[in-house]
Amino acid sequence: MRILLIHILTYTTNLWGEMNRRRGKSMGLILGLALLIWVSCEDPGIIGIDIDPDNLNFSTHYEQFTLPATLVQVDSIPSGNAGRVLVGRYNDPLFGITTAKAYSQVWLSTQPNIPENGVFDSLILQLKFDYVHGNKNDFQEFHTLKLYRLASMLDEFTTYYTTSESIRSPTQIGTRIFTYDTTNVGGEISVRLDSTLRILMRKELGQLIFDKMKDESDSTFDNNTNWLEFFNGIVLEPGDEYFSITGFKIRDSKSRMIIYYHYTDDQGEDVNSEYNFSLEPALHYSNISHDRTGTAIEGIQPLYTEHTASDNNIYIQAGTGIVAKIDFTPVIEFADSIDFLIVNSAILTLGSVDPYTSFVKPPDKLMFYYTDSSNFLLKDDAGFRKTIQEDNPSFDPTSTRVPLESAFIFKDTTKSVNIIESYSDRVSSYIQALIDGAIENHLVLAYPVTVTNATTIDRLLLDPGNIKLEIYYTTSKESTDSE
Repeated sequence: MRILLIHILTYTTNLWGEMNRRRGKSMGLILGLALLIWVSCEDPGIIGIDIDPDNLNFSTHYEQFTLPATLVQVDSIPSGNAGRVLVGRYNDPLFGITTAKAYSQVWLSTQPNIPENGVFDSLILQLKFDYVHGNKNDFQEFHTLKLYRLASMLDEFTTYYTTSESIRSPTQIGTRIFTYDTTNVGGEISVRLDSTLRILMRKELGQLIFDKMKDESDSTFDNNTNWLEFFNGIVLEPGDEYFSITGFKIRDSKSRMIIYYHYTDDQGEDVNSEYNFSLEPALHYSNISHDRTGTAIEGIQPLYTEHTASDNNIYIQAGTGIVAKIDFTPVIEFADSIDFLIVNSAILTLGSVDPYTSFVKPPDKLMFYYTDSSNFLLKDDAGFRKTIQEDNPSFDPTSTRVPLESAFIFKDTTKSVNIIESYSDRVSSYIQALIDGAIENHLVLAYPVTVTNATTIDRLLLDPGNIKLEIYYTTSKESTDSE
C-alpha cells in the first residue's frame, strides 16, 4: 500500500502546478489523498497519529460515461512508399466493395554485363506476399491479376494518396491466375505469407530490354534515371475474378523483376544466368476506392461532415478514410459541476468488437487525433498533428511527441479469463488536462494507425453504447455536499 501511495503522489504531483494555479485547494486534496491511503494502511496508534480517516475532508468516487460518437469520411490518405502495396477487390457485407490497384517503379540493381552470345529466355515479375484480407472460403478460388506498364514516370516530389492514379499503357504485359498458398490444421485455415507470386511478362518486352542490355552503345542502362525514362514502372490491377485484397511487400529482396538468359562460356558449356531489377528503393503507392451501395454507411458524404450510419453503429476502416469522431463533452460538463476534482485514473474503452475473422480483422491499433467542428486534424505550431498522448506522469499531455497507440485486445481462447475484445487504455493525463483547461481539444477522430499511410483495409464495427470513459477521482466533501 505504501508503494501505491508513492505511485499516486508521483502521478498526481505533476498535475498540481496547473491545478494549483486554478484551484487553491488542489494541493490539499493531493496531500489528503496520500494521508487517507497511509492511515488506511496503518493502525493510527502504530504510526503515532490519532486520525480517523472518516473525518478527512475529501472522498474518492467512480463515474462512467458513454461518449457520443459520429462518423466522418475524410479525404484521401497518403499511400506512397509504405513498403507494401495493395491489390484486389473484396465485397464486405458491412463495408461494401473495396478495390485496390498498385503502382511501382522498378530500379536497376547493378550495371548489367551480358555476354555477347547471351540469349534471352524470359522476363518475370516476382512479388512477396505480405497481407491478405478477405473470406477464407474464397482463398482457394482462382484470382486473376493483371500487369501493365506505367505510361508516365512517378515523381519523387509528389505525395501520392489513395485517390491518386497514374497513366498506364492499355496493353497488358502480364497476367497471372493464382490461388493462395494455404494450410489447414484442425479446420483452421492459414495463408502462407512467406511465399512469392511469379508473373510471366510479355516475351516481346523482355527481348527488347535484353537487347538494350547487350548493346554497349545504348545509354538506357548507364544510370537509373535513363532506365526509368525508358521503363517507367508497373501497374497491378485485379481482374474480374478477384475476391480479396492482397498485400505485396515492395521493400523486400524477394520482390523483384528478373531477366533469365543463357550463354555459352569459354569452355563451350551452356550457362543459365539472370539479372535482377530491384523494387526495394522504388517509389510506389496504392490506389484504394470503395463502393458502399446497399450498406448502412452508403450515405456518408460529403467529406468532413458528421454522419450517423443507418443502423446507428460506428464504422472505422483503414485505407478508405472512414473514422469515428468521439466527443468528451460529458466529462467536462460533469467536472464543471464539482468545485475540486483530481483524476486518479481514467480509462477509455472502445468495444466490444463484432464481427471479425482471422482474415477480416480490426486494426491493430487506434490513434486519437484532435479535431474541432471542421473535422480536420489539428496541428501544433511546429506542424505536428495533435493527439491524445501516452499516459505517463513524466509526459506532457499537451505535447505531440508520444501519441497514444491503443492496441486491440484479442480474446485468448486458450484461457478461461473473460477478456472483452476491445481497445482500452489509460487517458488520465489527458482527462485531467481537459478538465483543468490546459487542453481545450475535447473532440477526437479515432483513426487506424496511422494517418500517414494506407497499408491495410482492416475495419472495425462498434456499438456506440460501447464507447466508454471510466474515471476514478478524488474531491472534497464540500464539493460533494454542495452538489
